[in-house]
Amino acid sequence: MKTCGFLAAVNTTAWPEDWQESPLTIRDLLDVAVTRYDSFPIFVDGNPRDVFDFAFDALFQKPILAVEHHGYFRQGYEPLAQLVHDISAFSPKPNWMPLGKTVMSSCVLKQMGE
Repeated sequence: MKTCGFLAAVNTTAWPEDWQESPLTIRDLLDVAVTRYDSFPIFVDGNPRDVFDFAFDALFQKPILAVEHHGYFRQGYEPLAQLVHDISAFSPKPNWMPLGKTVMSSCVLKQMGE
């Protein structure tokens, strides 16, 4: 994906097909994005079921990314509207932006030496 010009990937999981050969660590999963594979960032999104999951990501300064399929909306959009309302109440308030801008503005700063 990197050689094709992609900046990052977003997926519901960061586990590769051959994960048993090189399993992800807790550090990989708590980082802003998984960068274990040739330094290519893979962002993990979540299902909009519980605001706690998104608050946990925000605590670790990870972008709040959600994915859902048509079945989630069979009863209308109220559950999604409530989730957006709950997330908007976070402190500090989230900055809502398109996916590409979200990925481009995500970074990890590392302090080198003293």
